Amino acid sequence: MILFMMKTLIAAFILSFSAPLLACTGASCKTEVELKVNLTKNGYNALRATLLTKFEAEKSERTDIYFDIFKNSAYYLKKAQPPIKLRFQYNGEVLKWQTQKTIEQDLYSIFSMKKTQAIAMEISENSDLFNMLENYHEELSALNPEALVIAASIQKSLETTNIINFTRTLCDFCATTDRYYSTHINHKKRVKTKLKLAGDTFEIMVGETNNNGIVTYELEAEVKKSTNLKLSAERLNEWLKTQGMTSESIDESIPSDPALPSEIALKKLHSL
Repeated sequence: MILFMMKTLIAAFILSFSAPLLACTGASCKTEVELKVNLTKNGYNALRATLLTKFEAEKSERTDIYFDIFKNSAYYLKKAQPPIKLRFQYNGEVLKWQTQKTIEQDLYSIFSMKKTQAIAMEISENSDLFNMLENYHEELSALNPEALVIAASIQKSLETTNIINFTRTLCDFCATTDRYYSTHINHKKRVKTKLKLAGDTFEIMVGETNNNGIVTYELEAEVKKSTNLKLSAERLNEWLKTQGMTSESIDESIPSDPALPSEIALKKLHSL
């Protein structure tokens, strides 16, 4: 469990961007193509060990705090077309707000492919944010109406610090009239390394994600350079086989929705 000390309100945040609406251009805007496959725990452990011992992979950890609009008794953005992801990202040093939009999805070889566009802004580190959000989720899981009071304070801070306007850069239907709620908090552990195969370049990440006690494992490959994405995926699959990955390393079960418990709780609270 992540423990933080409360000191002041999150309205004290200092944002590195303050314009009400920014174009998604420049260094702050990023388009990515990612190949992903879910792993079993054994598959994850084996591939992780391979990357660490043979490729000197770099370790990293990060906490993500996700948000969504709650409208008509359900979260709205995760079902939108295209899907929109809103989250704080904190690696222990840098706190960022990121808006990410999925612009293309497909299947290649063993991988799900997702092309996204994202824009981010840094926020001065402040433990109060984490404390308030952790408190919110505790109250929400207990179906305590105090959760809605805390959520209103978080909403006000998102508006005051201009986060919602910034979000509208990639989400033109994200308005200040909507109510934003934190859907879930997860913790990610990753090992990553660069990989070149023929004319392709990848950043390989093998990791585990803890969503409120539910742990999943995955391999993500950010495609840095590719002449043909389908061929790139096939090359990557063949390379993984040379590293000992088999069909038994792949988890084909459908992952549970980490946002569902808070969505159900919010629906119940709003019906009281």
